[in-house]
Amino acid sequence: MLVVLLGVFAVIGFRAVQKIRAVPDWVEQNQSFLTVTEPKDLERLAKAIEVRTPREWTRPVGSGDGNRTVPFAFDEVNAWLALRLDRVLRNQGISFSGLGGAMLTELDGQLVTTVSHDSGGRLRFYSVFFEVIRAVNDTGAQTQEPAFRLSAIRLGEQSLPLSLISGFIDVTKVKDPVFRDMITDLAAGRAVGPLVLPVDAHRKARIKGFRVTQTGIELDMHVSYNDADASGG
Repeated sequence: MLVVLLGVFAVIGFRAVQKIRAVPDWVEQNQSFLTVTEPKDLERLAKAIEVRTPREWTRPVGSGDGNRTVPFAFDEVNAWLALRLDRVLRNQGISFSGLGGAMLTELDGQLVTTVSHDSGGRLRFYSVFFEVIRAVNDTGAQTQEPAFRLSAIRLGEQSLPLSLISGFIDVTKVKDPVFRDMITDLAAGRAVGPLVLPVDAHRKARIKGFRVTQTGIELDMHVSYNDADASGG
């Protein structure tokens, strides 16, 4: 009996190690994409986001209509992450020792962020799954606006406790207070949303819709003045 139990535990342990070391299919696909795509084309994809996003985010409200939709293709996002992520993290004061890279994709309708980490010369892949739900207003009623909740974390193919996200980033070092509060809420298992983000000193953007497809995401937002009187209306 003891030999049988030891054999069972050995098989379970071996399988657990295999799952931890596994490279998710979507990571292999992204690595292939980054490898076969010419550097000039990766730069073009990254710049497409850098041009389109600020243009739509900051363009004038105009006649009281601040609605706009901004699409993000996963190829664009992942090219941008491959070329710009290190610089952005430094600017935010975020230290992530051993960071190997990051990517975004979709799996079964959920948004997935995967971060690779160099653990003693071997890359490990942490995947964070987000579900998009309906936000709740001040009265406790659901609205049509999106909110985001952490639904799962995996190391390779092995599920991990959701609270582990708080160990990824030292939130006290994140400069942006909005971003810092979002990370804190997600780590605590709370839904984040509706999201209201600053545009500039006078305007804010409220996220009104969020769609995840197999090729990317679409973001609907409404930009308005912080103070209604500032619009002159």
